[in-house]
Amino acid sequence: MFEKVIYNSLYKYYESNDILNVNQSGFRQGDSCINQLINITHDVFQSFDSNPPLKVRGVFLYISKAFNRIWHEGLFFKLKSNGIESYLYNLIESFLCNHLQRVVLNGQNSKIGRASCRERV
Repeated sequence: MFEKVIYNSLYKYYESNDILNVNQSGFRQGDSCINQLINITHDVFQSFDSNPPLKVRGVFLYISKAFNRIWHEGLFFKLKSNGIESYLYNLIESFLCNHLQRVVLNGQNSKIGRASCRERV
């Protein structure tokens, strides 16, 4: 619930200040990463169909557990760079750097993990 409140506040702020890139699909209402795949596929085929055909190169990365790892210093820098300050910034920083987390699935508990943040930006 807490994360949803923070997300809604940040999303409204980023949308109203036109900060999000038009190609940003993740975490956008009515959009998805599927749209990015369709867009890339369209661009590749359009390049093939050009006269003369254009060269197409791609780099594909596999990022293990991407949503479980946060580069805190980079995130804090981005938040400040985009005008997120004061109360909301401190709230996000405190939440990310000072919380414990575990998963309970079918009555089984994972180990308790502690978020860690190095020196703050």
